[in-house]
Amino acid sequence: MLRIGCVLFILLVSVSSLQAGEISDAIRDHILATFDLDADMTEIEIRTHLDSIQLSDSTEIIISCREYPEPRGYFPLKVLLQEGSGEVRSISSAVDVKHFENVYVAKSRVKSREPLSSGDFTIERIEIDKFAGNPIKDLSILDGMQASKTISRGKILVENMLEPIPVVRRGERVRIIYNSGTLTIESTGIARKDAIEGEMVEVKNTASGKKIYGRASGEGLVMVE
Repeated sequence: MLRIGCVLFILLVSVSSLQAGEISDAIRDHILATFDLDADMTEIEIRTHLDSIQLSDSTEIIISCREYPEPRGYFPLKVLLQEGSGEVRSISSAVDVKHFENVYVAKSRVKSREPLSSGDFTIERIEIDKFAGNPIKDLSILDGMQASKTISRGKILVENMLEPIPVVRRGERVRIIYNSGTLTIESTGIARKDAIEGEMVEVKNTASGKKIYGRASGEGLVMVE
Protein backbone atom coordinates (compact mmCIF):
# COMPACT_ATOMS: atom_id res chain seq x y z
CA MET A 1 0.00 0.00 0.00
CA LEU A 2 1.42 3.34 -1.04
CA ARG A 3 1.98 5.92 1.69
CA ILE A 4 3.22 9.46 1.22
CA GLY A 5 4.94 11.72 3.75
CA CYS A 6 3.49 14.47 5.97
CA VAL A 7 2.07 16.37 3.02
CA LEU A 8 0.45 13.96 0.64
CA PHE A 9 0.95 15.95 -2.49
CA ILE A 10 1.42 19.48 -3.64
CA LEU A 11 0.34 20.35 -7.15
CA LEU A 12 1.20 23.64 -8.77
CA VAL A 13 -0.66 24.29 -11.98
CA SER A 14 -0.19 27.41 -14.00
CA VAL A 15 -3.63 28.15 -15.34
CA SER A 16 -2.65 30.28 -18.30
CA SER A 17 -4.19 27.45 -20.35
CA LEU A 18 -7.05 26.76 -17.89
CA GLN A 19 -10.42 28.41 -17.90
CA ALA A 20 -12.77 28.92 -14.98
CA GLY A 21 -14.44 25.64 -14.07
CA GLU A 22 -11.39 23.41 -14.59
CA ILE A 23 -10.03 23.20 -11.03
CA SER A 24 -11.91 19.96 -10.34
CA ASP A 25 -10.51 18.40 -13.49
CA ALA A 26 -6.98 19.39 -12.44
CA ILE A 27 -7.49 17.74 -9.04
CA ARG A 28 -8.86 14.54 -10.59
CA ASP A 29 -6.05 14.29 -13.13
CA HIS A 30 -3.41 14.80 -10.48
CA ILE A 31 -4.79 12.16 -8.10
CA LEU A 32 -5.04 9.64 -10.95
CA ALA A 33 -1.46 10.36 -12.04
CA THR A 34 0.04 10.45 -8.51
CA PHE A 35 -1.26 7.00 -7.60
CA ASP A 36 -1.23 5.53 -11.11
CA LEU A 37 -4.96 4.81 -10.91
CA ASP A 38 -7.04 3.46 -13.77
CA ALA A 39 -9.32 6.27 -14.87
CA ASP A 40 -11.93 3.78 -16.10
CA MET A 41 -12.03 2.05 -12.70
CA THR A 42 -11.87 5.15 -10.45
CA GLU A 43 -14.47 7.80 -9.72
CA ILE A 44 -13.37 11.00 -7.97
CA GLU A 45 -16.06 13.34 -6.70
CA ILE A 46 -15.02 16.85 -5.67
CA ARG A 47 -17.22 17.81 -2.71
CA THR A 48 -16.74 21.61 -2.89
CA HIS A 49 -18.03 23.57 -5.87
CA LEU A 50 -14.64 24.79 -6.99
CA ASP A 51 -15.70 25.20 -10.58
CA SER A 52 -17.57 28.42 -9.81
CA ILE A 53 -14.29 30.16 -8.94
CA GLN A 54 -12.97 32.55 -11.55
CA LEU A 55 -9.30 32.15 -12.50
CA SER A 56 -6.93 34.55 -14.13
CA ASP A 57 -4.02 33.73 -16.40
CA SER A 58 -1.59 34.34 -13.51
CA THR A 59 -3.30 32.01 -11.02
CA GLU A 60 -1.52 28.93 -9.70
CA ILE A 61 -3.39 26.06 -8.03
CA ILE A 62 -1.72 24.47 -5.01
CA ILE A 63 -3.37 21.30 -3.65
CA SER A 64 -2.43 19.57 -0.42
CA CYS A 65 -4.01 17.32 2.18
CA ARG A 66 -3.15 15.22 5.21
CA GLU A 67 -1.25 11.97 5.07
CA TYR A 68 -3.30 8.99 3.95
CA PRO A 69 -2.69 5.63 2.28
CA GLU A 70 -3.79 4.94 -1.29
CA PRO A 71 -6.81 7.22 -1.74
CA ARG A 72 -10.09 5.52 -0.94
CA GLY A 73 -13.33 6.99 0.31
CA TYR A 74 -13.74 10.50 1.71
CA PHE A 75 -10.80 12.68 2.77
CA PRO A 76 -10.17 16.43 3.24
CA LEU A 77 -8.36 18.54 0.72
CA LYS A 78 -6.95 22.06 0.85
CA VAL A 79 -6.79 24.15 -2.29
CA LEU A 80 -4.72 27.33 -2.46
CA LEU A 81 -5.11 29.75 -5.33
CA GLN A 82 -2.10 32.02 -5.63
CA GLU A 83 -2.35 35.07 -7.86
CA GLY A 84 0.56 36.64 -9.68
CA SER A 85 0.42 39.48 -7.18
CA GLY A 86 1.23 37.00 -4.37
CA GLU A 87 -2.28 37.00 -2.91
CA VAL A 88 -3.32 33.54 -1.73
CA ARG A 89 -6.87 32.28 -1.32
CA SER A 90 -7.39 29.15 0.80
CA ILE A 91 -10.36 26.88 0.09
CA SER A 92 -11.32 23.89 2.23
CA SER A 93 -12.51 21.07 0.07
CA ALA A 94 -12.81 17.28 0.08
CA VAL A 95 -12.85 14.42 -2.37
CA ASP A 96 -14.59 11.06 -2.41
CA VAL A 97 -12.64 8.36 -4.27
CA LYS A 98 -14.41 5.17 -5.34
CA HIS A 99 -12.63 2.18 -6.86
CA PHE A 100 -14.31 -0.26 -9.24
CA GLU A 101 -13.45 -3.66 -10.63
CA ASN A 102 -14.79 -5.90 -13.37
CA VAL A 103 -16.15 -9.01 -11.66
CA TYR A 104 -18.23 -12.03 -12.59
CA VAL A 105 -21.83 -12.14 -11.36
CA ALA A 106 -24.39 -14.92 -11.64
CA LYS A 107 -26.84 -14.59 -14.53
CA SER A 108 -29.42 -16.66 -12.67
CA ARG A 109 -29.74 -18.70 -9.46
CA VAL A 110 -27.24 -21.54 -9.14
CA LYS A 111 -28.16 -24.29 -6.69
CA SER A 112 -25.76 -25.67 -4.11
CA ARG A 113 -23.66 -28.58 -5.47
CA GLU A 114 -24.55 -27.70 -9.05
CA PRO A 115 -21.58 -27.91 -11.46
CA LEU A 116 -20.37 -24.48 -12.58
CA SER A 117 -19.53 -23.22 -16.04
CA SER A 118 -18.48 -19.91 -17.57
CA GLY A 119 -21.94 -19.60 -19.13
CA ASP A 120 -23.45 -19.13 -15.66
CA PHE A 121 -21.78 -15.72 -15.23
CA THR A 122 -21.43 -12.33 -16.87
CA ILE A 123 -19.05 -9.40 -16.27
CA GLU A 124 -20.19 -6.29 -14.39
CA ARG A 125 -18.36 -3.19 -13.12
CA ILE A 126 -18.83 -3.10 -9.32
CA GLU A 127 -17.53 -0.76 -6.61
CA ILE A 128 -14.87 -2.72 -4.69
CA ASP A 129 -16.02 -1.63 -1.24
CA LYS A 130 -19.46 -3.11 -1.87
CA PHE A 131 -18.38 -6.74 -1.71
CA ALA A 132 -16.28 -8.94 0.54
CA GLY A 133 -14.08 -11.89 -0.34
CA ASN A 134 -11.75 -12.60 -3.23
CA PRO A 135 -13.56 -12.33 -6.57
CA ILE A 136 -12.82 -14.94 -9.23
CA LYS A 137 -11.02 -13.29 -12.15
CA ASP A 138 -10.40 -16.30 -14.40
CA LEU A 139 -13.36 -18.56 -15.20
CA SER A 140 -11.08 -21.40 -16.31
CA ILE A 141 -10.87 -22.22 -12.58
CA LEU A 142 -14.49 -23.44 -12.77
CA ASP A 143 -13.46 -26.62 -14.57
CA GLY A 144 -14.27 -29.52 -12.23
CA MET A 145 -15.90 -27.22 -9.65
CA GLN A 146 -19.40 -26.96 -8.20
CA ALA A 147 -21.25 -24.39 -6.11
CA SER A 148 -20.46 -24.81 -2.41
CA LYS A 149 -23.65 -22.89 -1.60
CA THR A 150 -26.63 -21.49 -3.46
CA ILE A 151 -25.54 -18.49 -5.56
CA SER A 152 -28.32 -15.96 -6.04
CA ARG A 153 -28.85 -14.11 -9.30
CA GLY A 154 -26.58 -11.04 -9.45
CA LYS A 155 -24.20 -12.33 -6.74
CA ILE A 156 -20.49 -11.74 -7.28
CA LEU A 157 -18.54 -14.98 -7.75
CA VAL A 158 -15.94 -15.29 -4.97
CA GLU A 159 -13.58 -18.07 -3.97
CA ASN A 160 -15.61 -19.48 -1.07
CA MET A 161 -18.51 -20.21 -3.43
CA LEU A 162 -16.49 -22.94 -5.16
CA GLU A 163 -15.62 -26.51 -4.23
CA PRO A 164 -14.32 -29.47 -6.25
CA ILE A 165 -16.92 -31.84 -7.67
CA PRO A 166 -16.75 -35.14 -5.70
CA VAL A 167 -15.70 -38.26 -7.60
CA VAL A 168 -17.37 -40.40 -4.91
CA ARG A 169 -20.84 -39.49 -3.69
CA ARG A 170 -22.58 -40.42 -0.48
CA GLY A 171 -25.08 -43.27 -0.83
CA GLU A 172 -23.90 -44.24 -4.32
CA ARG A 173 -22.37 -47.57 -5.32
CA VAL A 174 -18.60 -47.55 -5.84
CA ARG A 175 -15.93 -49.98 -6.99
CA ILE A 176 -13.50 -51.02 -4.28
CA ILE A 177 -10.04 -52.12 -5.41
CA TYR A 178 -7.77 -53.83 -2.87
CA ASN A 179 -4.05 -53.78 -3.62
CA SER A 180 -1.76 -56.04 -1.62
CA GLY A 181 1.56 -56.54 -3.33
CA THR A 182 0.85 -58.46 -6.53
CA LEU A 183 -2.70 -59.31 -5.42
CA THR A 184 -5.61 -57.19 -6.59
CA ILE A 185 -9.19 -57.82 -5.49
CA GLU A 186 -12.25 -55.91 -6.64
CA SER A 187 -15.58 -55.60 -4.88
CA THR A 188 -18.42 -53.11 -4.55
CA GLY A 189 -19.57 -50.89 -1.75
CA ILE A 190 -21.69 -47.90 -0.76
CA ALA A 191 -19.97 -44.59 -0.02
CA ARG A 192 -20.76 -43.11 3.40
CA LYS A 193 -19.86 -39.55 2.37
CA ASP A 194 -18.85 -37.39 -0.59
CA ALA A 195 -15.15 -37.38 -1.41
CA ILE A 196 -13.02 -35.50 -3.90
CA GLU A 197 -10.17 -37.23 -5.68
CA GLY A 198 -7.36 -38.11 -3.27
CA GLU A 199 -9.54 -37.83 -0.16
CA MET A 200 -10.01 -40.71 2.31
CA VAL A 201 -13.57 -42.03 2.46
CA GLU A 202 -15.50 -44.66 4.37
CA VAL A 203 -17.43 -47.25 2.35
CA LYS A 204 -19.56 -50.23 3.32
CA ASN A 205 -18.69 -53.45 1.51
CA THR A 206 -21.98 -54.73 0.08
CA ALA A 207 -20.87 -58.36 0.27
CA SER A 208 -19.44 -58.49 3.81
CA GLY A 209 -21.22 -55.51 5.36
CA LYS A 210 -17.90 -54.32 6.78
CA LYS A 211 -16.80 -50.69 6.90
CA ILE A 212 -13.69 -50.03 4.83
CA TYR A 213 -11.53 -46.92 4.47
CA GLY A 214 -9.90 -46.14 1.16
CA ARG A 215 -8.86 -43.26 -1.05
CA ALA A 216 -11.15 -41.81 -3.71
CA SER A 217 -9.15 -42.34 -6.89
CA GLY A 218 -11.55 -41.55 -9.72
CA GLU A 219 -15.21 -41.41 -10.61
CA GLY A 220 -16.91 -44.02 -8.39
CA LEU A 221 -13.58 -45.67 -7.51
CA VAL A 222 -12.04 -46.28 -4.07
CA MET A 223 -8.53 -47.74 -3.68
CA VAL A 224 -7.64 -49.71 -0.53
CA GLU A 225 -3.97 -50.49 0.10
